[in-house]
Amino acid sequence: MSNNQNTTVIGLDPGGQKAFGWCIMTISSEGEIVKMEKGTGSFIDSIIDRIASELDSFNPSIPSAVGIDAPLYWSTAIQGSKSERVSDRLIRQLMNPNEGVSSSVLHVNSLRGACLVNGILSIVRLREKWSKIKITEAHPGALKIIVPEQIERFIESRSPKIVDFPPEKIKDKNNHEYDAAIAAFSAWKMIIGSEVWTDLIIEEKKDDKEKEKLFFPAGENIAYWFPNCVIPESEK
Repeated sequence: MSNNQNTTVIGLDPGGQKAFGWCIMTISSEGEIVKMEKGTGSFIDSIIDRIASELDSFNPSIPSAVGIDAPLYWSTAIQGSKSERVSDRLIRQLMNPNEGVSSSVLHVNSLRGACLVNGILSIVRLREKWSKIKITEAHPGALKIIVPEQIERFIESRSPKIVDFPPEKIKDKNNHEYDAAIAAFSAWKMIIGSEVWTDLIIEEKKDDKEKEKLFFPAGENIAYWFPNCVIPESEK
């Protein structure tokens, strides 16, 4: 963390044309959001430029990490008839299929171009601006189902001066700014090293055969921080 014990993080939700959500947060050592700016755009370059401009008013003004709601690495491993990442399988098992929500953890082959391409382009542009920024994949849709209390407590921790998220918008599936805020939350969890969260890429690499099938289009220096969801050996 920085000397003043505050940490600035970014969240991105690459949804494509007029649906690319972004959020910047400065978070205190107690976990309170002390400053936040958010918005929605269309194109990665203009969004990164806007974030860089907004960061001038943040303290610290250099972001420590970013959470990106997009697949940042892929796998050629086959589970059944589909290409499958271990991380997706782990998360899907935590979600209740009876509520129809596990389908939000999609296979890479089924995702839209905006999500796939803009996630990787985001890494490239962010590293051009801030070479030491740490990067984690995030999955706001799954987090809202698996740890809703953590999300609510975090968002409600903001200073009274911070622009609110209207309650009716929070459950809106198309609320890209809110999802970007949750992605920023994931980045903060990575920075503080939360003991009840883990890097799912470590799980991906435990099996040598699975590890050989991983592909990191923007380099391997990324993470996928998520609440602990390791499958016991007896249930694999």
